[in-house]
Amino acid sequence: MQFFKSLKPLALLCTLLTLLSLAACGKGEKTTPAATDVPPEVVTEAAFSAEAVEGDFAYVTNGSISMLTAYRGEDAAVSVPETLGGCPVTIIGEDAFKANAALTTVDLPNGVTEIGDFAFWGCTALSAVTLPESLVTIGDAAFMNCFSLAKIRLPAALERIGVSAFSTTALSSVIIPEKVDVLAAEVFGDCPALVSVVLPATVTEIDEDAFYGSKKVTITCAAGSAAETFAKENGVPYSAF
Repeated sequence: MQFFKSLKPLALLCTLLTLLSLAACGKGEKTTPAATDVPPEVVTEAAFSAEAVEGDFAYVTNGSISMLTAYRGEDAAVSVPETLGGCPVTIIGEDAFKANAALTTVDLPNGVTEIGDFAFWGCTALSAVTLPESLVTIGDAAFMNCFSLAKIRLPAALERIGVSAFSTTALSSVIIPEKVDVLAAEVFGDCPALVSVVLPATVTEIDEDAFYGSKKVTITCAAGSAAETFAKENGVPYSAF
């Protein structure tokens, strides 16, 4: 107390403010753990290993799952292995087969849940793809410019089809699974052979350019659905059931 009595009023005020500031800083440091500053997605991405190679396939793994990052072979028919690095392959990464002009058929194993953006972009000779029942996501432009792709079966588990995913392909007909609720921009754009698209009532949002340039398409949909409204408003021929 003698210390405080000896201080002039202004000096005393400054000293008290300094002590209060230091106390507040100390309290903040104790209650703010550093780990909360790191977004969960950053931690997840950092968990993947450096790229490794097994046969013709490059991949990364986090010890639980593996992501195919690139195909480095020259085969026309490719079957992606169920495991890489001892872990199940669940993701076909971005650009994994991009612009592979030799590729004609691809068989993806059950367990794959995601096909990344541009994964098969520009595979001009690709005519057949086997999609697994486990597939949930098809990324943006995943099969864009696959000019020879005339047929595909979309699995029931599928929930998302990205922007321009099947743009400029040779598809003639498509059945959209019931878990899909959005048709993105140009998802089936510039598909000159496309004549039939079946849309479930679960599709509640359709971009006005979903079928841009696909002039022969006819929509089959539930009466009173968002698809029927879309067809009426955009002058697309349709059949309601």
